[in-house]
Amino acid sequence: AMMSNLEEVSSVRERERGYESALEEAGLAPVRLERVDPKGTGLTEAIRQSARRLFDQPEPPTAIFAANDPEALRLLPILGEMNLAVPGEVSVVGFDGWLRWLPGGGILTSAGQQFERMGHLAAKLLLQRVHEGEPRTYRHLILEAPLILKGSTQAPALRAAKSERTDWLEEIES
Repeated sequence: AMMSNLEEVSSVRERERGYESALEEAGLAPVRLERVDPKGTGLTEAIRQSARRLFDQPEPPTAIFAANDPEALRLLPILGEMNLAVPGEVSVVGFDGWLRWLPGGGILTSAGQQFERMGHLAAKLLLQRVHEGEPRTYRHLILEAPLILKGSTQAPALRAAKSERTDWLEEIES
């Protein structure tokens, strides 16, 4: 599943499209996109409500990709409150790579944005404009966001298939 937000910014919508296309390429469907709406409740409670909706489904997710690290970090203790082990029962992945600046880097697996490179390119483009004037065309720069693997992810455990039948128990006992 993906836990996103209502921000109408291109980076959030592009992450959603990337999530959907990756699932499609892997032959996985349907897409479970849960948009967190903090109006009236606050962000943490909105994430809690979204998590409950996801895990109340007949086939709950084995992993959640959050649109950003703050949402993923709020989600981790909520999953604990729901008695779901991270990463044993569900993996969590964020986007930003914020925790890489902490000693040890924290436990959150995250797609790491290259903040230093963004700053370098922004300064370079600004200086280019100062010296050369407005460009005739604008460029959309896309930088890689390498995955920083930490302790919030692992391969999903195989779930036992749910069965409505109990007659197999009678066969074993006889």
